[in-house]
Amino acid sequence: MKISEDLTESLFYVKKFKGETFVVKFGGSTLNSKDAVISVGKNLKYLMDVGINVVLIHGGGPLISNTMNALNLEVNFYNGERITDERSLYVVIGGLFAINRDIVEKMNKIDIKAIGISGIIRAKKKENLGFVGEVEDIETCAITCLMNEGYLPVINPLGIDIKNKTPLNINADFAATEIAQKMNAKKFIVLTSAKGVLDRDKNLIRKLTLKQCDEMIADETITKGMIPKVISCKDAIEKGVESAHIVCAYEEFLLNEIFTETGSGTMVIKD
Repeated sequence: MKISEDLTESLFYVKKFKGETFVVKFGGSTLNSKDAVISVGKNLKYLMDVGINVVLIHGGGPLISNTMNALNLEVNFYNGERITDERSLYVVIGGLFAINRDIVEKMNKIDIKAIGISGIIRAKKKENLGFVGEVEDIETCAITCLMNEGYLPVINPLGIDIKNKTPLNINADFAATEIAQKMNAKKFIVLTSAKGVLDRDKNLIRKLTLKQCDEMIADETITKGMIPKVISCKDAIEKGVESAHIVCAYEEFLLNEIFTETGSGTMVIKD
Protein backbone atom coordinates (compact mmCIF):
# COMPACT_ATOMS: atom_id res chain seq x y z
CA MET A 1 0.00 0.00 0.00
CA LYS A 2 1.36 3.41 -1.00
CA ILE A 3 1.15 6.02 1.73
CA SER A 4 0.35 9.51 0.47
CA GLU A 5 2.83 12.36 0.96
CA ASP A 6 0.21 14.34 2.89
CA LEU A 7 -0.30 11.51 5.39
CA THR A 8 3.46 10.99 5.77
CA GLU A 9 3.91 14.72 6.39
CA SER A 10 1.15 14.77 9.00
CA LEU A 11 2.55 11.72 10.79
CA PHE A 12 5.95 13.43 10.96
CA TYR A 13 4.45 16.40 12.81
CA VAL A 14 2.28 14.21 15.04
CA LYS A 15 5.41 12.39 16.22
CA LYS A 16 7.34 15.64 16.55
CA PHE A 17 4.78 17.33 18.81
CA LYS A 18 3.61 14.37 20.89
CA GLY A 19 4.05 15.20 24.57
CA GLU A 20 4.57 18.91 23.90
CA THR A 21 2.34 21.70 25.24
CA PHE A 22 0.41 24.15 23.07
CA VAL A 23 -1.17 27.26 24.61
CA VAL A 24 -4.18 28.46 22.62
CA LYS A 25 -5.73 31.93 22.97
CA PHE A 26 -9.37 32.15 21.87
CA GLY A 27 -11.26 35.42 21.94
CA GLY A 28 -12.84 38.29 20.11
CA SER A 29 -15.95 38.02 17.97
CA THR A 30 -15.38 34.31 17.35
CA LEU A 31 -16.50 33.59 20.91
CA ASN A 32 -19.99 34.70 19.92
CA SER A 33 -20.20 32.02 17.24
CA LYS A 34 -21.38 28.57 18.28
CA ASP A 35 -19.94 27.17 15.04
CA ALA A 36 -16.52 28.63 15.82
CA VAL A 37 -16.46 27.25 19.37
CA ILE A 38 -17.45 23.77 18.16
CA SER A 39 -14.93 23.95 15.30
CA VAL A 40 -12.18 24.94 17.73
CA GLY A 41 -13.22 22.13 20.07
CA LYS A 42 -12.97 19.48 17.35
CA ASN A 43 -9.51 20.71 16.39
CA LEU A 44 -8.32 20.75 20.00
CA LYS A 45 -9.74 17.27 20.56
CA TYR A 46 -7.63 15.96 17.68
CA LEU A 47 -4.51 17.57 19.14
CA MET A 48 -5.22 15.95 22.50
CA ASP A 49 -6.00 12.57 20.91
CA VAL A 50 -2.55 12.45 19.28
CA GLY A 51 -0.80 13.20 22.58
CA ILE A 52 -0.39 16.97 22.56
CA ASN A 53 -1.08 18.82 25.82
CA VAL A 54 -3.45 21.75 25.21
CA VAL A 55 -4.20 24.76 27.39
CA LEU A 56 -7.01 27.09 26.31
CA ILE A 57 -7.29 30.66 27.57
CA HIS A 58 -10.11 32.94 26.51
CA GLY A 59 -10.95 36.61 26.53
CA GLY A 60 -14.37 38.20 26.46
CA GLY A 61 -14.02 41.71 25.08
CA PRO A 62 -17.08 42.05 22.82
CA LEU A 63 -19.54 40.52 25.30
CA ILE A 64 -18.20 42.66 28.14
CA SER A 65 -18.30 45.84 26.05
CA ASN A 66 -21.85 45.12 24.90
CA THR A 67 -22.99 44.53 28.47
CA MET A 68 -21.32 47.73 29.64
CA ASN A 69 -23.01 49.70 26.86
CA ALA A 70 -26.38 48.24 27.85
CA LEU A 71 -25.75 49.39 31.43
CA ASN A 72 -24.67 52.87 30.26
CA LEU A 73 -21.11 52.32 31.52
CA GLU A 74 -18.27 53.99 29.68
CA VAL A 75 -16.11 51.68 27.57
CA ASN A 76 -12.56 53.03 27.44
CA PHE A 77 -9.24 51.41 26.58
CA TYR A 78 -5.62 52.42 27.02
CA ASN A 79 -3.04 50.62 24.87
CA GLY A 80 -5.45 47.74 24.37
CA GLU A 81 -6.37 47.34 28.05
CA ARG A 82 -9.84 48.05 29.36
CA ILE A 83 -9.96 50.84 31.93
CA THR A 84 -11.88 49.13 34.73
CA ASP A 85 -13.58 50.97 37.58
CA GLU A 86 -15.39 49.10 40.36
CA ARG A 87 -18.74 48.85 38.53
CA SER A 88 -17.05 47.72 35.33
CA LEU A 89 -15.10 45.09 37.26
CA TYR A 90 -18.31 43.30 38.22
CA VAL A 91 -19.33 43.21 34.55
CA VAL A 92 -15.91 41.81 33.61
CA ILE A 93 -16.11 39.12 36.29
CA GLY A 94 -19.64 38.08 35.33
CA GLY A 95 -18.83 38.09 31.62
CA LEU A 96 -15.68 36.02 31.92
CA PHE A 97 -17.31 33.40 34.13
CA ALA A 98 -20.28 33.14 31.76
CA ILE A 99 -17.99 32.71 28.74
CA ASN A 100 -15.86 30.17 30.57
CA ARG A 101 -18.90 28.09 31.50
CA ASP A 102 -20.26 28.24 27.96
CA ILE A 103 -16.97 27.08 26.42
CA VAL A 104 -16.65 24.21 28.89
CA GLU A 105 -20.22 23.06 28.25
CA LYS A 106 -19.71 23.09 24.48
CA MET A 107 -16.44 21.20 24.78
CA ASN A 108 -18.02 18.57 27.01
CA LYS A 109 -20.77 18.01 24.44
CA ILE A 110 -18.18 16.95 21.85
CA ASP A 111 -16.50 14.53 24.29
CA ILE A 112 -13.68 16.76 25.48
CA LYS A 113 -12.97 16.53 29.20
CA ALA A 114 -12.86 20.29 29.73
CA ILE A 115 -12.80 22.09 33.05
CA GLY A 116 -12.84 25.82 33.80
CA ILE A 117 -10.10 27.40 35.90
CA SER A 118 -9.89 30.81 37.56
CA GLY A 119 -7.75 32.35 40.27
CA ILE A 120 -4.39 30.92 39.17
CA ILE A 121 -2.99 34.26 37.97
CA ARG A 122 -1.21 36.32 40.60
CA ALA A 123 -1.09 39.95 39.56
CA LYS A 124 -0.03 43.44 40.55
CA LYS A 125 -2.36 46.40 40.14
CA LYS A 126 -1.37 48.81 37.38
CA GLU A 127 -1.38 52.55 37.86
CA ASN A 128 -4.20 54.75 36.52
CA LEU A 129 -6.27 51.94 34.94
CA GLY A 130 -8.50 51.08 37.88
CA PHE A 131 -8.83 47.38 38.67
CA VAL A 132 -6.42 46.26 35.97
CA GLY A 133 -3.39 44.11 36.70
CA GLU A 134 -0.17 42.82 35.19
CA VAL A 135 0.83 39.22 35.66
CA GLU A 136 3.33 38.51 38.43
CA ASP A 137 3.10 34.73 38.57
CA ILE A 138 1.06 31.75 37.34
CA GLU A 139 0.15 28.79 39.54
CA THR A 140 0.87 26.13 36.94
CA CYS A 141 0.46 23.06 39.16
CA ALA A 142 -3.33 23.03 38.62
CA ILE A 143 -2.86 23.20 34.84
CA THR A 144 -0.30 20.40 34.82
CA CYS A 145 -2.35 18.12 37.07
CA LEU A 146 -5.44 18.53 34.88
CA MET A 147 -3.55 17.87 31.64
CA ASN A 148 -1.97 14.77 33.18
CA GLU A 149 -5.48 13.45 33.82
CA GLY A 150 -6.57 14.08 30.23
CA TYR A 151 -8.44 17.33 30.83
CA LEU A 152 -8.50 20.47 28.72
CA PRO A 153 -7.92 23.41 31.11
CA VAL A 154 -10.06 26.38 30.04
CA ILE A 155 -8.61 29.41 31.77
CA ASN A 156 -10.51 32.51 32.79
CA PRO A 157 -7.94 35.37 32.75
CA LEU A 158 -9.00 37.10 35.97
CA GLY A 159 -6.09 37.90 38.22
CA ILE A 160 -5.81 38.00 41.99
CA ASP A 161 -4.04 41.01 43.52
CA ILE A 162 -1.00 39.66 45.40
CA LYS A 163 -1.27 42.58 47.85
CA ASN A 164 -4.92 42.63 48.96
CA LYS A 165 -6.38 39.50 47.25
CA THR A 166 -8.98 41.42 45.20
CA PRO A 167 -9.85 40.49 41.58
CA LEU A 168 -8.07 42.30 38.77
CA ASN A 169 -8.91 42.48 35.08
CA ILE A 170 -6.04 40.96 33.07
CA ASN A 171 -5.67 41.34 29.33
CA ALA A 172 -6.13 37.79 28.01
CA ASP A 173 -3.36 38.16 25.41
CA PHE A 174 -0.84 39.16 28.08
CA ALA A 175 -2.00 36.38 30.40
CA ALA A 176 -1.75 33.82 27.59
CA THR A 177 1.86 34.66 26.77
CA GLU A 178 2.83 34.41 30.44
CA ILE A 179 1.13 31.02 30.70
CA ALA A 180 2.95 29.87 27.55
CA GLN A 181 6.27 30.81 29.11
CA LYS A 182 5.52 29.19 32.47
CA MET A 183 4.31 25.98 30.81
CA ASN A 184 7.37 25.81 28.52
CA ALA A 185 4.98 25.70 25.58
CA LYS A 186 6.21 24.55 22.19
CA LYS A 187 3.64 26.68 20.40
CA PHE A 188 1.48 29.71 21.15
CA ILE A 189 -1.62 29.90 18.96
CA VAL A 190 -3.99 32.84 18.54
CA LEU A 191 -7.36 31.92 17.03
CA THR A 192 -9.25 34.63 15.19
CA SER A 193 -11.88 35.23 12.52
CA ALA A 194 -9.19 36.30 10.02
CA LYS A 195 -7.02 33.98 7.90
CA GLY A 196 -3.89 35.41 9.48
CA VAL A 197 -1.72 38.45 8.77
CA LEU A 198 -2.27 39.96 5.33
CA ASP A 199 0.03 42.10 3.20
CA ARG A 200 -1.07 45.35 1.53
CA ASP A 201 -2.59 43.37 -1.35
CA LYS A 202 -4.63 41.28 1.12
CA ASN A 203 -2.55 38.17 0.51
CA LEU A 204 -1.84 35.86 3.43
CA ILE A 205 1.67 36.10 4.88
CA ARG A 206 2.64 32.59 5.92
CA LYS A 207 5.76 33.42 7.95
CA LEU A 208 6.98 36.48 9.85
CA THR A 209 10.12 37.19 11.85
CA LEU A 210 10.09 39.44 14.90
CA LYS A 211 11.85 42.15 12.91
CA GLN A 212 9.24 41.95 10.14
CA CYS A 213 6.46 42.21 12.73
CA ASP A 214 7.92 45.51 13.99
CA GLU A 215 8.40 46.84 10.47
CA MET A 216 4.87 45.98 9.36
CA ILE A 217 3.31 47.56 12.43
CA ALA A 218 5.45 50.68 11.92
CA ASP A 219 4.49 51.07 8.24
CA GLU A 220 0.84 50.28 9.05
CA THR A 221 0.63 47.11 6.98
CA ILE A 222 -0.56 45.50 10.21
CA THR A 223 -3.35 47.61 11.69
CA LYS A 224 -6.31 47.68 14.07
CA GLY A 225 -7.24 44.42 15.79
CA MET A 226 -4.36 42.48 14.24
CA ILE A 227 -1.79 44.58 16.13
CA PRO A 228 -2.40 43.08 19.61
CA LYS A 229 -2.48 39.57 18.11
CA VAL A 230 0.91 40.06 16.46
CA ILE A 231 2.34 41.70 19.59
CA SER A 232 1.17 38.79 21.76
CA CYS A 233 2.87 36.36 19.35
CA LYS A 234 6.04 38.44 19.50
CA ASP A 235 5.92 38.45 23.29
CA ALA A 236 5.51 34.67 23.37
CA ILE A 237 8.58 34.17 21.14
CA GLU A 238 10.62 36.60 23.25
CA LYS A 239 9.62 34.63 26.35
CA GLY A 240 11.07 31.45 24.89
CA VAL A 241 8.21 29.83 22.94
CA GLU A 242 9.54 28.23 19.74
CA SER A 243 6.85 29.49 17.36
CA ALA A 244 3.58 31.39 17.44
CA HIS A 245 0.65 31.20 15.04
CA ILE A 246 -2.31 33.38 14.06
CA VAL A 247 -4.95 31.08 12.60
CA CYS A 248 -8.61 31.19 11.59
CA ALA A 249 -10.80 29.55 14.23
CA TYR A 250 -13.16 27.96 11.73
CA GLU A 251 -13.05 24.57 9.98
CA GLU A 252 -9.70 22.73 9.98
CA PHE A 253 -7.35 25.68 9.58
CA LEU A 254 -5.68 24.99 12.93
CA LEU A 255 -4.86 21.37 12.05
CA ASN A 256 -3.57 22.39 8.63
CA GLU A 257 -1.35 25.01 10.26
CA ILE A 258 0.16 22.54 12.72
CA PHE A 259 0.44 19.36 10.65
CA THR A 260 1.45 20.59 7.18
CA GLU A 261 4.53 22.35 5.87
CA THR A 262 2.63 25.10 4.04
CA GLY A 263 0.21 25.77 6.92
CA SER A 264 -2.96 27.82 6.63
CA GLY A 265 -2.28 30.88 8.78
CA THR A 266 0.66 33.06 9.78
CA MET A 267 3.59 31.65 11.77
CA VAL A 268 5.77 34.02 13.78
CA ILE A 269 9.35 32.94 14.43
CA LYS A 270 12.41 34.53 16.01
CA ASP A 271 14.43 34.95 12.79
